[in-house]
Amino acid sequence: MDWRIATDTSMNNIVNSGTGYAKESVDWTYKVDATGLQPDTWYYYDFNGLGRYSLRGRTKTAPVGDIDSVRFAIVSCSNWEHGYFHAYKHLKDRNDFDCVLHLGDYIYEYETGGFSANIKR
Repeated sequence: MDWRIATDTSMNNIVNSGTGYAKESVDWTYKVDATGLQPDTWYYYDFNGLGRYSLRGRTKTAPVGDIDSVRFAIVSCSNWEHGYFHAYKHLKDRNDFDCVLHLGDYIYEYETGGFSANIKR
């Protein structure tokens, strides 16, 4: 799997990149420790595996030194079967916070219909 980080959405100004593997021994995850990034800067990233690119993501590095404030968007505990995920879309469309902090579960470990199966939409 290849990864790359750029300062522009078209991924023309690549500032870091690399190659790695998702392995069974780490739950099929792949961790990137990107270095050489500037503080308080927006970056865009994507992955390429098996000849296909991922959706492009966006991240921001933390500021350094004395700062007046940092804005967080906080989300928590979403149930895959009964969640209303439009809130995440609204967060994606905003640019007035520095970090999204997810405080809880995303996919619960219950069989289909096994948790709160009586919820009506």
